[in-house]
Amino acid sequence: MPIHVTEGATVLLPAVQRDDFSAPFFDAAAQGILLVRRCENGHFLAPSSGSSHGNSLRCHECQSGRVDWHPASGMATLVSWIVLHPRDGGGETRRAGLVELEEGPWMYALLDVPSDLELRVGLALRVGFVPTDGGETIPSFGPA
Repeated sequence: MPIHVTEGATVLLPAVQRDDFSAPFFDAAAQGILLVRRCENGHFLAPSSGSSHGNSLRCHECQSGRVDWHPASGMATLVSWIVLHPRDGGGETRRAGLVELEEGPWMYALLDVPSDLELRVGLALRVGFVPTDGGETIPSFGPA
């Protein structure tokens, strides 16, 4: 399925597995809110920074252990991208990229851009959300 989705469409992707650490992120995404991690000193971390599986939940800037989820603006800039062509030659092309959030951290995400010709470094993006076939809602960035 293409990443460019219409209202109510579901993106066919491998199932996303939530855990206790990621539950607030997915709960907010289901409500159309992008969360990022922020330490007590105001430094932002990517949504995937840290986990409940052994990675430290400390700020990379100041090493503070007080890091919580906070809403992000949803604005970003395209840093890089890949185009995923179907292996069997059938189906639709998908696009994914590395985006820099307005708050500073970078994250990987789906791109909701109907044509490869629209992709360029520095493209202003805005977050949207799409449900996956596994039931979780995930961010997808399209032109702002």
